[in-house]
Amino acid sequence: CGGHADAIKIVVENPNGEEVETGKLNDKRDGSYTGGVFKPTVPGKYRVEVEAFGRPAKDSPYDVLFQAAAAEKSFADGVGVEGGDEAQVGVELEFVIHARDADGNAVTEGPEAFTATVRPANDGDSQDCDIREEGSGEYLAVYTPAEPGEHEVHIELYGKPLASS
Repeated sequence: CGGHADAIKIVVENPNGEEVETGKLNDKRDGSYTGGVFKPTVPGKYRVEVEAFGRPAKDSPYDVLFQAAAAEKSFADGVGVEGGDEAQVGVELEFVIHARDADGNAVTEGPEAFTATVRPANDGDSQDCDIREEGSGEYLAVYTPAEPGEHEVHIELYGKPLASS
């Protein structure tokens, strides 16, 4: 049994569509293999394709999410999410998203896939916020209210809502 490591092919693509180098497979001589290890270099969704003898493995390709930040620990603060006297129609508002890992530590390597949407409380049209990485695990988000009154800000990381949003 075994001896077919060369008949197994693993191809990994990072979130930018670039192929990632994988380690060599080791034949355990019992019909199973170890190895094929790769190191994620950027956070995001990786695509892993596995073939054996020219045929895709069951359920291949696989999408695997590698992220440094955790939605349940990341948070946002600033006038854009807290409101206050500075909030005016037609005047740009900002808030800062703080990327944190599962232990609550700042995530300083990124970028992470934060998205933010603002909707007026009166069910007016929602708008996406412009978000840019500021470094040190902080992301500046900006929007301009088009209507008076309270607004709801919804922030997500890889499609999962932040605990504070």
